[in-house]
Amino acid sequence: DLTVECIDDVPAPIDLTATDNCAGDVVATPVDSTDSSDSCNIVVTRTWTFTDSCNNTSSVSQIITVSDTTAPVAPAAPADVTVE
Repeated sequence: DLTVECIDDVPAPIDLTATDNCAGDVVATPVDSTDSSDSCNIVVTRTWTFTDSCNNTSSVSQIITVSDTTAPVAPAAPADVTVE
């Protein structure tokens, strides 16, 4: 599982390879499910499902939490002024 600061920091999905006792290697491409009901705490569930030639399946999931916890950086304040 992973926590990142911004949605752009979520890593690109990669294929994973499982080993099957009869078919050898089984490659799966992940599917992402995103809960963005709270825009400051987004949860991406990335799931890989491996299916062999006999339709047996197994899966693994990764939870990616996007949690913005850094405050904005304020610029320097303008100089004081005196008016009449």
